[in-house]
Amino acid sequence: MRRLLLLIPLLALLSTATTGAESSRLVVVRPFSELAIHPRIEVPATVLALDDSRVSAEISGRLLGAEVEVGARVEQGDLLARIDCREARSAEAEAIAALDAARARRDLAERQWRRAQALKRDRNISEELYSQRKAEREQAVAELGRAGARLDTARIRVSRCEVKAPFAGVVVERSAQAGMWVAPGTPLFRVVGTRRLEVTAGLDLRELETLRQAVDRGFEGGGRSRPLGEFRVVPVVRSESREVEVRFPVDGELFPGTAGSLWWQVGEPHLPAELVSFREGRGGVFVLENGRARLVTLPGTREGVPAAAPMLTPDTLIIVEGRHGLVEGQPVRVGDASDSRP
Repeated sequence: MRRLLLLIPLLALLSTATTGAESSRLVVVRPFSELAIHPRIEVPATVLALDDSRVSAEISGRLLGAEVEVGARVEQGDLLARIDCREARSAEAEAIAALDAARARRDLAERQWRRAQALKRDRNISEELYSQRKAEREQAVAELGRAGARLDTARIRVSRCEVKAPFAGVVVERSAQAGMWVAPGTPLFRVVGTRRLEVTAGLDLRELETLRQAVDRGFEGGGRSRPLGEFRVVPVVRSESREVEVRFPVDGELFPGTAGSLWWQVGEPHLPAELVSFREGRGGVFVLENGRARLVTLPGTREGVPAAAPMLTPDTLIIVEGRHGLVEGQPVRVGDASDSRP
């Protein structure tokens, strides 16, 4: 009995020592400024040509031949094909002759009108004849205007005998064949522009927010990498993907249709994913505060993903070793990396 009474204080002492050792955890800390990272995010993206047109015939006639093949680079106004223009040129010549005749009638009416005005001053012309000369002059002027308009129309038809590139680009399709009969609207070529290009990508709203705060962004695709500047947001959420479209203007160094990735460096400091701890479904990070471990919750944290930590200051001490099994408010002792190893 005496031996048992002697063992009780000894067991109590050992229990107290063990409890103290378990409650005070040895940890290694580092300031947030040394740990903060700016993650790089990548999403699929495509180079889109703003100019992409199917070039069609604008008049009826027989196609004399195509001047370009698929793959040809063209500038705005370059000749693509010719249509038989004999009928249109004949109509132009007829319109020129009609204009000359209308001009002659106008000139005659002008002379007769001036003569009538002179006679009226001398009171040597009847009111009826005076009004007739005035009406003839106005009619001749109107007819000359109509003749000029008909000539303009005829010349437009002649200009349409030559099918020209609407903008600088590349011919990607050709259906034009020599000898075929074409009518207004008959497709002949497809031309894709190479000057006005945009990189387009779909982002969810959370990604869009990080893109707006990015410190750097660019596009990689087709074996090339280039920086990107300002962008536009199409303010409509796609129902099938729940994403919005963003567009970056780029120059002609990229090929339309190139698939690649839009990347950006997040501006807000983040914690590496391996330093994020989860307790009772909450994601956060353990920091040292007054000799104790405090779990700072990081909203929206996901496992395996760097966590945004806007609430942490650069000098906040982050527990980087010895944090496994820590609980909120547990006393800790700071050591170095060698001390924390088992």
